[in-house]
Amino acid sequence: MKNILLAEDDPFIRDNLMDLLTELGFNVTVAVNGLEALEKVNICSPHIIISDVRMPKMDGIKFRKEILKSEKTKKIPFLYISALNNKDNVLGAHDLGKYDVIPKPYKIDDIVNLVVKKYGSL
Repeated sequence: MKNILLAEDDPFIRDNLMDLLTELGFNVTVAVNGLEALEKVNICSPHIIISDVRMPKMDGIKFRKEILKSEKTKKIPFLYISALNNKDNVLGAHDLGKYDVIPKPYKIDDIVNLVVKKYGSL
């Protein structure tokens, strides 16, 4: 079973994504912000990280920067979910390595296509 770490502060979005990904057969660990996600990343050993950009305590950009500092975590595929409408608006000129962005409101097919088809099915 593949593990996903989901960092999302909105409980409605977080619960919906967790339910969807669980139904697809993934083991999902949730965090309400980047700081909590950073604490959980080494415990749950995710195959994929899905993160909101704007979150309290530590946003998704700072979270990603911390992930890139570790040899153990820097190669984990990273997917941002953001209300901003394009990759440049979401992250600006930050050097964050390779990542994908799905805009909010997202379509279920967008999540399924990226997570299952791009990052691998079970």
